[in-house]
Amino acid sequence: MMLLVAVQEAMARPSYTFPRMLRCVYLSFGGSVGVCGFIGLFLALGVDLDARYAVPLTGMMLGNCLTCISVSLSALLADLKEKSEVVEHYLAFVRHVTGIKQRKNTVER
Repeated sequence: MMLLVAVQEAMARPSYTFPRMLRCVYLSFGGSVGVCGFIGLFLALGVDLDARYAVPLTGMMLGNCLTCISVSLSALLADLKEKSEVVEHYLAFVRHVTGIKQRKNTVER
C-alpha cells in the first residue's frame, strides 16, 4: 500500500510527463526498494520480517526513493523539453553512425 501511494506522489511532482511514465516509476520504485530492502534488512541488519523493524525501515527507504526518483525525473524531463536542441546536438552523432531516424517529441506538459 505504501508503494502505491509513493508512486502516485512521484508521478504528481514532475511538471512534464511522457507515455508509459507510470510503468517506469513503478519499476524504479519496485527495483530500488526491493534491492535496498533485501540488502539493508536481511544482509546488513540480519533481521527477520519483524514489523517493528520492517515497517519503519521500509517507510524510510520509500521516502528516500520518492525524493530521488521525483527529483531526477523532474530534472531529466525538464532538460529534455527545455534544452531539446542540445539533446539533438548530442544525438546527432549517434543518428549519423547508426542510421536511427528521428522520433516524434513525446514529452508533454
